[in-house]
Amino acid sequence: MKIGTDGVLLGSFAANYPCSRVLDVGTGCGLLALMIAQKTQAIIDGIEIEENAAGQAAANFKQTPWTHRLFAHHISLQKFATNAEKKYDLVVSNPPFFKGSLNSQYHPRNLARHDHSLSFNELFAHTRQLMINHGILLIIYPADAEQLMDQTAKENLFSAAKKVYIYPTPGHSARRIISEFHIKPVAQLKKESIIIESGIRHQYTSDYKKLTFDYHPFWK
Repeated sequence: MKIGTDGVLLGSFAANYPCSRVLDVGTGCGLLALMIAQKTQAIIDGIEIEENAAGQAAANFKQTPWTHRLFAHHISLQKFATNAEKKYDLVVSNPPFFKGSLNSQYHPRNLARHDHSLSFNELFAHTRQLMINHGILLIIYPADAEQLMDQTAKENLFSAAKKVYIYPTPGHSARRIISEFHIKPVAQLKKESIIIESGIRHQYTSDYKKLTFDYHPFWK
């Protein structure tokens, strides 16, 4: 799977959270872990069910100045949660979210994109086992799954503290949402929004550039 806007957005948001131990669920090539490592001193575990992707993440981690804080694991979240002895103050995930759509003939792509390997319910349930009491879970998902995400979070005793609605261009409906979930009850939900492009292809808004600036060296 290629690096996409979803991952860049989530990584840019996540890297601004204070954290000491981070879990990246479905790390893929390691993008989110690498982005967080760049701006924090956290120890980061990236778990990935697809063997080749996990190997790519491990190779990418070794080529960075933060290799001593980055660890790639070829394992599912379900198995990791069963055996893990660590607790995390930040968990991030760009999870597989397609339901009932046509599968690709390429199996690794199916694992990355379709939720039969990791449902929203499993993501919340196992994350709860792995988080400290005041930990934070950050997820990016399609806007049309908002109701399902909120209901699943509630069933697993998570509270939404913040939602960021992602709009591709002005005048379009939100395509993605980044939600911040807490185990402890939250008094009030904060809502924000960001528009990616101004309306012309590859002409990015000032808000998007500000958020992702440190990860786009060609803007400097």
